[in-house]
Amino acid sequence: MKKLVIKRISDDGKQTLGRATLYDCTAKVFEFVTLEPAWENNKKRISCIPAGTYKVLPRNSARYGNHFHVQDVNGRDLILLHIGNYMASKNPRSGKSDSTGCILVGKTFADINKDGEMDITASKVTLEKLLYFAPAGFTLEIVAAM
Repeated sequence: MKKLVIKRISDDGKQTLGRATLYDCTAKVFEFVTLEPAWENNKKRISCIPAGTYKVLPRNSARYGNHFHVQDVNGRDLILLHIGNYMASKNPRSGKSDSTGCILVGKTFADINKDGEMDITASKVTLEKLLYFAPAGFTLEIVAAM
């Protein structure tokens, strides 16, 4: 099984930025960035999940299509890796964040809507690549920001 390591690089109290690397054994397969909510003591639908190791399986839903489901997160349910661009920023179409506790994936960080908050780009393409490289799922290791 493959392993995805997310190294959280900053948490500004509004959102958490991370760098992710997918490994097959010791070989790097794919690198991308992540965007999560800020740490809020693991509060449901508000906080990022605790650093640690989790099993992740593929999932499909009407809302997100094909994506990944993080299993057995203490005190939480339906933690997903899915598409989206905005966390601290508001999505111009919906007027709200693209996540309520989940992990967004993308190619790079950028201030898409010029509001001073980092967003992520190419989320759909990034998730499609992750699904291609790890169709059966993976072990997820989240490393806290220093």
